[in-house]
Amino acid sequence: MPPPLRRDRAALAARQAEAFNLGVFINRPFDTGYRPIRDALIFAVLACHFRARCALGASNFGQPRVDKIVALIRACRWGIHDLSQIQPNPTPHFNMPLELGLFLGAHRFGGPKQRTKSSLVLVRDKAEFRQACSNVDGQDVVAHRGEPNDAIVAVRDWLQTETRDRAAPYASGARIAERFAAFRMELPEICAGFRVEPEALTFSDTCDIISKWLIRDAAFSLAG
Repeated sequence: MPPPLRRDRAALAARQAEAFNLGVFINRPFDTGYRPIRDALIFAVLACHFRARCALGASNFGQPRVDKIVALIRACRWGIHDLSQIQPNPTPHFNMPLELGLFLGAHRFGGPKQRTKSSLVLVRDKAEFRQACSNVDGQDVVAHRGEPNDAIVAVRDWLQTETRDRAAPYASGARIAERFAAFRMELPEICAGFRVEPEALTFSDTCDIISKWLIRDAAFSLAG
């Protein structure tokens, strides 16, 4: 039997590997009006049994935000990057392209583990995106048109394609979208139980509530 220290290191390495392989870095706008898409992305990620991560979910106040972002990117194999709000409105949002660049840089220049990264780039309209960010025009991007259901389908199909060697397929995008609609109907009542307004939920709050809802949702299953 290996000594305790070696066992502890092996257990830690196994936990870190699992966290990396299940971690989905969500790079998205922080505008209040974007919240339905944000919740849809989180719901789709969790419904496919991955873990949603975001810089706003990190609580170390003393750590510079760019360091939080770099740490999260390093810790996640998967990245969802929504560039739907980079156009001037009234000023352009540069945070999302910056974080996409960091993620692509980790994939291109990182070690063997980092080179397994995969990205999903979301936009509102492909034509507008080509004008605003032509350097990644050759990459596949998916337009969600500002519709949460389209965002859910995009996330589910991307994860299904990238993990097609798994034993069973994920529930269909339409099925996950159906359960998301049911969740949204119950959310005001859930929030009332916590004495908090739905609009006040943090990223971490939302992840926690959705996770618990999916666990108790007897109607939901991985089989589409």
